[in-house]
Amino acid sequence: MKLEIILFIILIFASCDSEKSVPSDLLQPEKMTEVLEDIYLSEGIVANSGSQDRAAERQMAIDYYSVVYKKHKVDSTVFRKSFDYYSMHPKLMQQIHEQVIDRLSKKNLELYKK
Repeated sequence: MKLEIILFIILIFASCDSEKSVPSDLLQPEKMTEVLEDIYLSEGIVANSGSQDRAAERQMAIDYYSVVYKKHKVDSTVFRKSFDYYSMHPKLMQQIHEQVIDRLSKKNLELYKK
């Protein structure tokens, strides 16, 4: 019985550590923050393009995503796997989104100061 309790406690601590260590084949939190920041900026541009043509809007989004992936030297598959991973780890995803919001808010302030 004691062994089961000890194993349970070890398992709990191990699961807490897994929230903090991202597998090396995925985008690390700082890189994910940078990529998502540009993705969200791109989506904002597409959303405000005024296009009534959904196909053209979709193609514009694909083109912007390609530019973002190239800028950050990221493969779309790695981005998708990373996004899925962070979606399964809500605390990490929340931290990333908070950083993205902070960065975009700072950019917004700088833009309006000019």
